[in-house]
Amino acid sequence: MLKEIPTDGAAPVTAGVDCIAPVAMLMVSGYGGLGMHALLSIQRLFPGYYKNVVLLSVGVVDSGRFKGKTEVESPIASTESGLKRYVDFARGLGFVAAYR
Repeated sequence: MLKEIPTDGAAPVTAGVDCIAPVAMLMVSGYGGLGMHALLSIQRLFPGYYKNVVLLSVGVVDSGRFKGKTEVESPIASTESGLKRYVDFARGLGFVAAYR
């Protein structure tokens, strides 16, 4: 259930959560038009159906450039930054949103 998923390492999302409402899971890459369009399409194709959305992404570590801990932390920070922007955008559209 969405209420179990924390955002930003903080307390779990609980405000406005309808625990029995469907949850849209959306895989996104870096923050940009394609992910924003996908969120808008969810609203357009399923008006009023999805109230909760979880945005998912994967950070890629290039083994050729991997030199230590900072090379792993950089894609993690970049991926998380993009996900936070998507969450803000989704919340602006009226979704209860979280990321992973």
